[in-house]
Amino acid sequence: MQNSRILSKIMTVSAAVLMAAPIAGTTISQTVNAAPTNTSQVGKSSKLSVNSFLYDKNGKKIGKSNLKAGQNVTPISQKTISGANYVEVKPGQFIRAHNLVPRKVYRLTNNAYVYKANGKRSKQKALKKGSQIVSTSNATIKGKNYIKLGSNQYIKSGNAKASSSTIPTSKKVKSFKAYVVKRGYNTYKGVFQNKKSANSHFHKPFNVKKTLSMNGNKYYWLTTTKKHKNLGYINKNALATPNQTKLINVPYVSQYKPVFTPWGCAGAAMTMLLRSQGKHVDLSYVQSHLPMQPTKGGQKGSVYTGVGFGYVIRPGALAKYARRWDKNVINISSSKLTVNDMKLYVQGGKPVLYYGFSSYQKPGDYHRNHCKVLTGYKNGKFRVNDPLYYSKSDGAGTGGKNMKYDRGAISWVPKSAIQSETNHEAITVK
Repeated sequence: MQNSRILSKIMTVSAAVLMAAPIAGTTISQTVNAAPTNTSQVGKSSKLSVNSFLYDKNGKKIGKSNLKAGQNVTPISQKTISGANYVEVKPGQFIRAHNLVPRKVYRLTNNAYVYKANGKRSKQKALKKGSQIVSTSNATIKGKNYIKLGSNQYIKSGNAKASSSTIPTSKKVKSFKAYVVKRGYNTYKGVFQNKKSANSHFHKPFNVKKTLSMNGNKYYWLTTTKKHKNLGYINKNALATPNQTKLINVPYVSQYKPVFTPWGCAGAAMTMLLRSQGKHVDLSYVQSHLPMQPTKGGQKGSVYTGVGFGYVIRPGALAKYARRWDKNVINISSSKLTVNDMKLYVQGGKPVLYYGFSSYQKPGDYHRNHCKVLTGYKNGKFRVNDPLYYSKSDGAGTGGKNMKYDRGAISWVPKSAIQSETNHEAITVK
């Protein structure tokens, strides 16, 4: 769902790192770091425009030390390493040459298309009004004035005004773990064309060792937990820490009122899932058209009377049915699905409909024939919407009297209890 709404939000950071915040519908600024002009700085005292790592003659980073932004350096030589320009600031110690080029910050006064050096419009999406750019030079192309963003990338000068904003620098923090819990974001390191989608890292853990703030938004630098490989910066909103709280607005739907379907938990729970995504769903239609046997995976037995009841609709068939309203509903059922996986979906803002036990469960009955919805997570507990009540205000003990599961319409349930209840069957929204 997010992929169709992604805007390429490009940020400048210290040490020539750029990152973005790709969520449409938000007023987030963009900043693009410009490639410097290739002029010699040898013998000239220049001020560093950003924090700068030190490298050896082969382009390998020297330890963790760096030179600070604003520091004056006088290069003693210039060298090209792997196609990139470096200057030697001490014998055998180099920094990137573009870190010495003065940079100017602009704010876009209009949406701005990106152009090539020949004056033709690039295929890149327009940068949004109010965004920031960082440039090192201006250019004239076919008699018109442009601001250079990077290699073969320019915007028209009339679309930007000089800004007093400063280029941000990163801040080291005590290492902590975070998971990528939202799709549709990018990671950035190096110049902005090295942008990479973070979708392949969905639900994977990373270590965060430094942060950066820009225009009211925070970004985390990700490092893999095993081989300590640097992934780059990503918007904080794409991540969640293991115990991070998340409460999702999920309207409560009963399987008794206004549509009396005592065996219709799946339809009611699915309606909660869909309405949480802003979909207009008619509960009466949902229950009347719920796929039934002999449809593959369909429910066995009437949702209204229970006649012939054997089991509720299976998750694959339910997800397929839900896609009539929202094409992004997915079946995440798997023998490998854990309660932690479901937690990550919830922390990413996506409710999870799971199969578990009801308050009418009889001793010795281990069939999970009841659908409920995980709608939040806090302090090691899930908030659960159970449709098997007449009203969202119904409390524990007002259902089927199996007190292990008669928790009320909306309740907080320990993560361990959900772990023991689930059978790895669930659907959600991607």
